[in-house]
Amino acid sequence: MQAFTGTFGIYSRRALEWWTGELLGLFPHSVRSAFSEDPDGLTLYDDDGQLRVVPRGRASEGGGASVASEAVHWPDFVQRGDGAISGVAAVWLPYSACLERTFTIPAAAAQDLERINRLELERATPFKSADVLFSYMASPSPENRGALSIRQFIIKRQTLAALQTRLKNAGVDAGTITCLDKNGQKPLPINFLAGNKTGQGRKFEMLPVLAAIVFLLLATATAIAVIRSERVLSSLVARTDQARAEWQKRQASAMPALAKRDEANAISALKSRYVPSVLLLNELTHLLPDDVHLSDLKIVGQGVVISGLGRDTSRLIPLLEGSGFFTDVQLAAPVTIDPATDGERFSIRFSLRGGASAIRETAGEEPL
Repeated sequence: MQAFTGTFGIYSRRALEWWTGELLGLFPHSVRSAFSEDPDGLTLYDDDGQLRVVPRGRASEGGGASVASEAVHWPDFVQRGDGAISGVAAVWLPYSACLERTFTIPAAAAQDLERINRLELERATPFKSADVLFSYMASPSPENRGALSIRQFIIKRQTLAALQTRLKNAGVDAGTITCLDKNGQKPLPINFLAGNKTGQGRKFEMLPVLAAIVFLLLATATAIAVIRSERVLSSLVARTDQARAEWQKRQASAMPALAKRDEANAISALKSRYVPSVLLLNELTHLLPDDVHLSDLKIVGQGVVISGLGRDTSRLIPLLEGSGFFTDVQLAAPVTIDPATDGERFSIRFSLRGGASAIRETAGEEPL
């Protein structure tokens, strides 16, 4: 599993390098040049202490004849004015200026190549890391599936110091310093100035910038989503407030009608509970004989008590019961003889059949 992880890490780096180049292609040239290994397009070849200028097409394509045979001496280049004579340049060294050694490590150690290369340098060579600079190339070992093959390149700091002095005198700063291959035709993908990183060091320096851009894009997308949600929420709140205001307005407009309805219901309830005396007297006038005279009428709730004077008052109870409007008809007190008129004084109690509404319907009064 560890071997698989290490090998996967190598291929992941290559894929990441490719994607880094693709993403850099989205930026303007002015931005890409800030992270390019050769911002000014100037490539120099250090030929035994003599600076030569590598032709622009030769520097980008490589291959073919040796670099030493095609490079132009620096004085001739300056005199002809073929290009920039100051700025940042990529510097190539002959293969003989670098010490190459190879060794194999487990693929699981791919996550710590920098430290392993430093330890291997001090363990297997007479050099100290303070006296030299190193760079390396890592690839899956063709012989051992679970291992990585490391090509380590070493150069003395003293050699680089002398080179940088010559570059400074020429008005040029070194952006990258690498070695040519054994044939002297192509530069190796390493950089001694990349802080002892691999040749892809400068490109990997872009990773924090790309990560920051991705983070900024994610933050922007999140902010846009939050703003949209807040707008939707604000719209819902506004619609809810509008609906509440309309409902309150309708309630306010309906209040007078509701008040009138309640008032009518209250009046109707009062009329249903109390017996109107005029209507009751009118009904009794139609029922009682002409020789019967009422002297008193009392209404207590739904009960009625009548008192009067007449002859043969025993016939009154059947008359009242037969009317269909009165019930529970009975004497409220014993019948007595009035000595002055020789008539019978009576007091009769009864209730209204169906309440006061029956009297109103009989009289033709419309209910509320």
